[in-house]
Amino acid sequence: MIQSIVTLFVLLVVSIYVLALWLLYQRFYKKARPQNAVTILLQRIVLLIALCVTLCILYGYFIEPKIITTTHITLSSDKIAFMSGKNIAKRFRIVHLSDLHIEKESGLVLRVPELVKAERPDLIALTGDYLNNTESQDVLKRFLNKLEAPYGVYAVMGNWDGWSSSEKAFVGTSVNVLAGETVRVDVFGSVLEISGAPMLTFGAPRIPAGH
Repeated sequence: MIQSIVTLFVLLVVSIYVLALWLLYQRFYKKARPQNAVTILLQRIVLLIALCVTLCILYGYFIEPKIITTTHITLSSDKIAFMSGKNIAKRFRIVHLSDLHIEKESGLVLRVPELVKAERPDLIALTGDYLNNTESQDVLKRFLNKLEAPYGVYAVMGNWDGWSSSEKAFVGTSVNVLAGETVRVDVFGSVLEISGAPMLTFGAPRIPAGH
């Protein structure tokens, strides 16, 4: 379903570009002029859409990948008994990283582990889509080896990781890859269950009911 939607979107974008190029060809090479106001309006709409798509592509390729945003979310629950001997609630910090889409060892890739370390996480969760190609597995492995947390680093694979073979980069690292598995971690006397959903290539899910 998702692949069909992506395919239709790509075809739509290509169609808009083809139509925009044809209009530019007619206008500047053939010197053809629109016959009425409606035609002029439609042509301008197509060209405007093509311009917007171009700007979005340029932003997504050159600007957005260089932006790092850190969002802090505080959760509390009476089901979590993270209490010290003095009945002062302890804070358990989880750093969540996702959709790295690493292509090369850029300055951005080098900065992320330092930013993670500055947050002083108790646990790190990685949720897929690590690489954009199959040639950067060594870069990802070096990245993973820089991630440390007292209660461990846990990861699942995303939809991009099947064809990019990202899981190979996890071999030999301290990252725990969960593929339909659940682990239990003792946190200040309470049990924290961490479950990871598998990719289809990893086999049938084995996550206990209710998780």
